[in-house]
Amino acid sequence: MPAKILTLVALILLTGCGIRVEIVTPVSPTPTPRYFTDIDYSLNGVYRAQAQPHIVFAAEPNLQLFMRPQREVYLLVGRPLWIDLPFEVTWFAEPSASAQVRITGYTRYNAGQGWNMWDTSQNLITTTQTPDNQRHSVGITFYYEQPQIVQVRVEISATIYPEYTDPITAVDFNEFTIYVLNDPGEIGSNADGLDQIIGESEPLLFDWRLWSGGACTHDLPDACEAFESGDVGAAAEALVQAAGEIEDDAYLRAALMADAGLIAAGVNDYVNAVSAFEQAVSNFAIAATAWHISAALHNLAVAQIILEDPRGYENYNLLSEMRGQFWDEVGANLIQANTGRTQWEDWRLWEALNYFETIGAPQQSTIRAWLDEF
Repeated sequence: MPAKILTLVALILLTGCGIRVEIVTPVSPTPTPRYFTDIDYSLNGVYRAQAQPHIVFAAEPNLQLFMRPQREVYLLVGRPLWIDLPFEVTWFAEPSASAQVRITGYTRYNAGQGWNMWDTSQNLITTTQTPDNQRHSVGITFYYEQPQIVQVRVEISATIYPEYTDPITAVDFNEFTIYVLNDPGEIGSNADGLDQIIGESEPLLFDWRLWSGGACTHDLPDACEAFESGDVGAAAEALVQAAGEIEDDAYLRAALMADAGLIAAGVNDYVNAVSAFEQAVSNFAIAATAWHISAALHNLAVAQIILEDPRGYENYNLLSEMRGQFWDEVGANLIQANTGRTQWEDWRLWEALNYFETIGAPQQSTIRAWLDEF
């Protein structure tokens, strides 16, 4: 008898015996919290693992590279970028078998150029016994003393030499861009610029220090008039239009788009906020201004997280990687507060609240309201 009919018969019998049967919709599982990378100041630079090869010598030798996709790198002048290749070799048999792993970096400055080798390194791994398991790494370092934009290609290759079969080789590569940026120097640890210019409340904390004054500061009369009359939507549109007409000033383009993004965020238009902040980040990167990139990247990530866009978490992790190269106490505590809010970790909120209370910043009232929810 079909399962559905059996179930129906069972329900009829139970009901007929005076037993109340209640069908309850299963509870949806709780989503796993997204992972945030804490700021690591100990590196004094940037660390990137390109892949994690795993080699196994058994009845059938196996080689897998396990490549890791790469994002752009924001690197301060005078700081190292460590390109690492951690790998593991396991022998269940064939103690005479060996493995060679190599990493090679290439650079160029535009797509029309050929690749020039920057550096290469390799490691040959052997054993004298089975079973055996060894973990190693091999890497290269990039370092620049002047702001510039560099395209990078990192090639990964691994070759295994089994005892009884021909060598097996696997090759792959990653390509990404390094933005070498000016050091922002000392960043004030105070409440300057933290007032929310537009709107009254935020689901997460934006960095309003990025606000450069809007249309009135940038001598855009029509946009200024719209802003002062309360038509902030028209003001934001005028800022975006003005930014599109600028050809030779990446910083000004970025500043206009950053202000447009903050206006959009202030009126809860997070879709347009994301678009504006994306353009602000890319133009600040061309202008090589590290602090402005970090603030714009913060705001971009916040707007994306509010929209439940997973790229927001990726951008937050990229921001933490960048922030590890300079000390911005306000920015670090904005991250701490937002992380506490999204991860439901009240200790992070208390830590941020104590800081913002100390400097007298308006964010303290928002964080208190979040803590009340606990």
